Amino acid sequence: MKKTLCATGSAYSSIAILEDGTIGVYVEENYNTTDYSTYFLNVSLDWLTDNADTYTEPSGMEAVATPVFSLESGYYTEEQTLTITTETEDAQIYYTLDDTTPTTESTLYEGPITLNETVTVKAIAVKEGMSNSVMASATYTFLSGWEQPTGTIHSTEDRYVTSATTTDAVENLDYTQSSKPSTVFIDTQAPFTVEAGQTFSLRVQCTTAMIWCHAVLFADWNRDYDFNDEGEMITKVGIDSYEDTNATLSDNGNTMLKDFTVNITVPADAKIAETRLRIQFSDAWHNKSAHEHTAMDAIDKGGCYDFVMNIVEPAPVDLAVLTLNSPANGTIEVRYAGEDALLNNNDEIIVGEQVEITLIPDENYQVASLMVNSVDRTADVVDNKLTVDVPAESLDIEAEFEDIPSAIDGNRAAQMTVYPTMFTSEINLNSTAAGEACVYDLAGRLLKRVAVSEGENRIEANTLPAGSMILVVTTDEGSKSFRVVKK
Repeated sequence: MKKTLCATGSAYSSIAILEDGTIGVYVEENYNTTDYSTYFLNVSLDWLTDNADTYTEPSGMEAVATPVFSLESGYYTEEQTLTITTETEDAQIYYTLDDTTPTTESTLYEGPITLNETVTVKAIAVKEGMSNSVMASATYTFLSGWEQPTGTIHSTEDRYVTSATTTDAVENLDYTQSSKPSTVFIDTQAPFTVEAGQTFSLRVQCTTAMIWCHAVLFADWNRDYDFNDEGEMITKVGIDSYEDTNATLSDNGNTMLKDFTVNITVPADAKIAETRLRIQFSDAWHNKSAHEHTAMDAIDKGGCYDFVMNIVEPAPVDLAVLTLNSPANGTIEVRYAGEDALLNNNDEIIVGEQVEITLIPDENYQVASLMVNSVDRTADVVDNKLTVDVPAESLDIEAEFEDIPSAIDGNRAAQMTVYPTMFTSEINLNSTAAGEACVYDLAGRLLKRVAVSEGENRIEANTLPAGSMILVVTTDEGSKSFRVVKK
């Protein structure tokens, strides 16, 4: 390795490492003349890795500070903006984008540079009365596509995907293939659309011969043109030969490969962009030792399929306000259908989702009525439960509970009973004396009047409308009212 410390020519008389870690060098300048001077230079170790160092020349001229790039060298997938600065005040920066060494004849830096293709940027900083800075350099590589694995298809067997479809996507995948592909990599160009954060199902159907392979699914969630990030290997379907602890693979193969379904959840922070879903099929005996899989594994007697996955923002969610009254003698519980967590009064709930209403009477009480957005839904209650769709804007729920009549009462009329209180075709009345029974709607209109006798009575109810009603039984011993509901 060669390093020039003094451009005008010198003879090194001694070198020493100083306490601060720099190298000290005594330099005898202009050694071709009888009149020369000796200087002591502190030389940074940076040049060992940076190919440059900063020092004060014998002439006493200080060097301009090396330009600094706002972006690090590396791989990029989208347009970037690069700024170049130097700590030396009023210095000018010159740069090149063609991998040549910059000079004062190169482009003068006057503002941010837009980068959208692979390029090497080199820059120097210059100021009158100072020596030019050390050159700064960085390479920015822009990726624009996914690498394609190589390998082999089976020479005689038909091993290929016949169908790949999705359900519950925003726009579903619908790919079919009726003949064996001639290449290992199949860029299907078949598109589907999903929302960030959603779950969808992918169903893949294959030829029978594909049972001798396993499948590995990948998704490039952050669209950085690889499948190497955490969570981007979704799952493996089937086993490798080294995992065949039951020694059944040779006889049966991975039978699930003929038709399998995978539920896939898109990360909530997935990049909103067009990206790729990849499925690799490789012979289950391609590597008989334990190993990890990558999306660039060499394919053995199988195939690799890429599908166009468009990830979009979640659709705006419409919300409604849940309002629950606080009834006496019981409790109302509301939860999303199929979930355990309770919803509370004044919660915002998702319009269009189903919620389950559960009515819980206190001891010795029963459900008297249920109103949903001012509509009587008592007749629809089954086992004290009702499921409804959340309407726009608000879901208002009101319930009432009533005491269960006691058979032990000093007033004989109070001992009359009616069952069931929720009926379809008839009402059973156990009356303590003869009299009459009248059925009224909630507005007080008489719907039916029948005579009753002491003991068991059956009141035909086919002509009664559905909904809540009041049954009033009157005898010489007194009267009693019942709230009944026709389903």
